[in-house]
Amino acid sequence: MQSMNPRRRFLMQAGVFSIAGAAPALWQTAYAQSESGNLKRIVSIGGAITEIVVRLQGEAGIAGVDTTSNFPASLQKLPNVGYARKLSAEGILSLGPQLVIASHEAGPSVVLRQIEAAGIKVQQLPEVRSFKDLLNTIASIGNLLQRQTQAQQLQQQLTQEWIQVQNIATSPAVKARALFVMAHAPGQVMLAGRDTHAHTIMEYAGLQNAFSDVSGYKAINAEALIQSAPDLLIATEQGIKTLGGNSALLALPGMAQTPAARQQRVVVQEAMLMLGFGPRLPQAVLSLRDAAQQQMRKKV
Repeated sequence: MQSMNPRRRFLMQAGVFSIAGAAPALWQTAYAQSESGNLKRIVSIGGAITEIVVRLQGEAGIAGVDTTSNFPASLQKLPNVGYARKLSAEGILSLGPQLVIASHEAGPSVVLRQIEAAGIKVQQLPEVRSFKDLLNTIASIGNLLQRQTQAQQLQQQLTQEWIQVQNIATSPAVKARALFVMAHAPGQVMLAGRDTHAHTIMEYAGLQNAFSDVSGYKAINAEALIQSAPDLLIATEQGIKTLGGNSALLALPGMAQTPAARQQRVVVQEAMLMLGFGPRLPQAVLSLRDAAQQQMRKKV
């Protein structure tokens, strides 16, 4: 009997693929709401943090979320406390939380201090910049929720997935110089250098960052863009919508002179999936790699 392709085997085990096309995906069933048990009343700020809370069977205890906490879809029914960096003490306190779990970028800091002064425990977690950081964050949230057993199980599951994903993502590698374009507004377009989530996810997927000679996000510059000579452009769904579509991305200053634009090679991914570095990170790496491979086969 012919052996199964390792990527196909992983996708079937993970529930990403089914022969009949009717089986629910693993990340859908794993996010099903559980019994509340002894859960504290939580306000969760940060999409990846909220996803972890749900995966630790804590969704029933969530009293409110921020704007980035949009997965799973059931979270969209919860009260929303707004943008993580522009929080309101009144809005959060009105939900009667016992615990606020926040990302490293949550703020302003004065608001977090006001919440603590009201007798509410506030736990701000470090930034997740790698798969190892993700495992550490899962352990931290497991301790906060007294869900240590669930946290260990999730760590083990993701570690197994990660080993398989890395074997798939690096053999064979995608031979492409990729450039990540971030657009918060039509006039605020940035390119991702090293020391960014975009750089790391590209590396995990076996892509070379064409803008790795600089650190962080830098404003788009036509000359630098042309010199980077990307074979492939990567953007978020939200960024493409802000720009006005793929055609607007390809029309940015200097873009037409790049190999990526000449071949119209553009990969568009949902922002929290690709850059959130939450428990869907293995899925995000495979999704980016597969989309990149498909685009690199294009000939215009």
